[in-house]
Amino acid sequence: MAEAVSGTIRGDLQTLEGVLWVAAFARAPATGYTVVVGVPEEAFLAPLRAALLRTRGTGALIAVAGLLLALVLGRRVVASLHVLEMLGQGGPAGSVPKAGLREVGDIARVLADAARRQALLIAELNHPVKNTLATVQSVVVQTCSADSRLRAVPPCGNLL
Repeated sequence: MAEAVSGTIRGDLQTLEGVLWVAAFARAPATGYTVVVGVPEEAFLAPLRAALLRTRGTGALIAVAGLLLALVLGRRVVASLHVLEMLGQGGPAGSVPKAGLREVGDIARVLADAARRQALLIAELNHPVKNTLATVQSVVVQTCSADSRLRAVPPCGNLL
């Protein structure tokens, strides 16, 4: 304390009653006088402890709120991905189920449109394929009835 201009002293100081205290001192440069002020250590640390307790409580509340928000958003993402899974497994192509996320909803609409186009193409291709198969079947039937050697073979039309 003799060399320092100002500072605090903690831990080694006790009053006559045995109460620990903290001292702060400052030296006046013009006069050289030193002023010392003492406060019980409990009174000195009480505001610090209260502030730390409030900070811990606030941090815990923020952590709980963050976990709840993560849980809600996680469930929303999972529900949206279930919509995509359902569409990928051939779910309802006529209507697009509502997804919880915009991006997933966009993908669901694209998948539903693709499924509708695929169903339309399959329906359009079925007609010419059926016509071709009917033509082949009639040629085989005509061949089977005209050639007696083929009569021994099981009916060709059933094979098609």
